[in-house]
Amino acid sequence: MLGLHELYAADGTLAAFDAAHAGGTGKRLLQLTFGVACQRSDRLQRLQLISAQCSDAMDMSVNLAASGPPDSEVAAARAQHWAALKALVQDWGPDPMAVLQGEEVTVRSSICRGVAKSASLCAVARDPLLPQVLLACLQGLQQQRREEFWIVCMTVLQAASHADAAAALASSGVLRQLVQGLEASQRGAGAAGDQVSIVHKQVLIALATLLDTSMPPGLDSARADASQLQKQLQVCHATCSSAAFVQAAKEALPAAERVAAAVLEWWQEPEQVAAARRSAPEAAAGRSCAFLRCANLAGCSGGPAAGEGAGSFKCSACRRAWYCGTACSHADWKDHKRVCKAWAAEREEQRRQRQQKAQQQQQAQQGAQQQPQQPE
Repeated sequence: MLGLHELYAADGTLAAFDAAHAGGTGKRLLQLTFGVACQRSDRLQRLQLISAQCSDAMDMSVNLAASGPPDSEVAAARAQHWAALKALVQDWGPDPMAVLQGEEVTVRSSICRGVAKSASLCAVARDPLLPQVLLACLQGLQQQRREEFWIVCMTVLQAASHADAAAALASSGVLRQLVQGLEASQRGAGAAGDQVSIVHKQVLIALATLLDTSMPPGLDSARADASQLQKQLQVCHATCSSAAFVQAAKEALPAAERVAAAVLEWWQEPEQVAAARRSAPEAAAGRSCAFLRCANLAGCSGGPAAGEGAGSFKCSACRRAWYCGTACSHADWKDHKRVCKAWAAEREEQRRQRQQKAQQQQQAQQGAQQQPQQPE
């Protein structure tokens, strides 16, 4: 099993491949690692296996370790997964989704697992690329390779266990395609019963999670749709047969999509955009280098968490984000500047409050000393 340090090292290796883009070698290695090219050396096969196991190892480390890693380190690892995937997609040319659709189901499932684990971050769940990647992973499997379609379905639906991601999948048509797959299974599509049962459960989780999404303030129509969805969800829970469930899920989809559309429209508000932009830099602050595409993380001595890297230093302004060197701090400024000023102000406010508290304590002590003693 990979530990958290190996998880960071694997991601750092992928980032190193991407960083070598100028020479062309990095791009090819990164593509090979994710199985885009046909020929692989033994070493690259091992790297591909590490990449495929990263998301699972992260959760296993958290769930099974006697003392799991801090939440900040887990969030940082998830941010790194998404940054590596986005870098990969950008290298795929003008039609990256077509490249993904041509991949084997093992590669699609591996990428979906990484996306699902990263979807708890606001910046990932609200990224328009997320539903595009998941839809591309599903494309064509339902008609050509039905058994593989259900494998990818179960992986895709893991992302919908996060509220923001559930809204993104409902509004983009991913949930609808999955329910259509369930409907096709009722017409003899050949899905195994246990697979259908698992997807049933995960669809219910996705619909229920959607109700946990923060509702836009002042939008009565969204709240009414959420109330309707809640009633239809109760019908889904009450159904016993697979056919009845599929029918109930189909009837719940319009309300789910209206709720999701209202939520996505709310996400365009300036304060929501700012919150989404802050989530990735905040997660990256848990790393020994906050630049998510750092090419040195795998080879740096010391630990992978903030403050553990040998020779790393803090941002001079906010004193919160760590970097392995000036090159990474400069490269990360576009994202870091969204939080740097706020963190610096927060740090200054905390310093002011500490000083004020110390002054109050000092004044209280001086007042106690100046009080005249009562005669006995």
